[in-house]
Amino acid sequence: MALLGQLVADVGHEVNTPLGVALTPSTFLEERAHAVSGRMHDGTLTRVELCSFLDQTEHSTEMIERNLAHAAHMVSTFKQVSVDRTSDVRRPIRLD
Repeated sequence: MALLGQLVADVGHEVNTPLGVALTPSTFLEERAHAVSGRMHDGTLTRVELCSFLDQTEHSTEMIERNLAHAAHMVSTFKQVSVDRTSDVRRPIRLD
């Protein structure tokens, strides 16, 4: 039972890393969107600032998507390992 607890803790840590990395640009985007929105409503938003915000948004969303996909893959793999423990059917695994 202790081994199972350690496995769950390890998997939790591994999944938490990409989720934390995805949260950082998400928080950044929220702050930047609020600032850009305020400047737009004030009529002080420049074209350069808007273009910069759009570039930051593109980069940040790519980072969020990549890390969420990585976390989802790890959860899926963990679930498959769980299913395999209850089955006697052999299946190939990739070691990459």
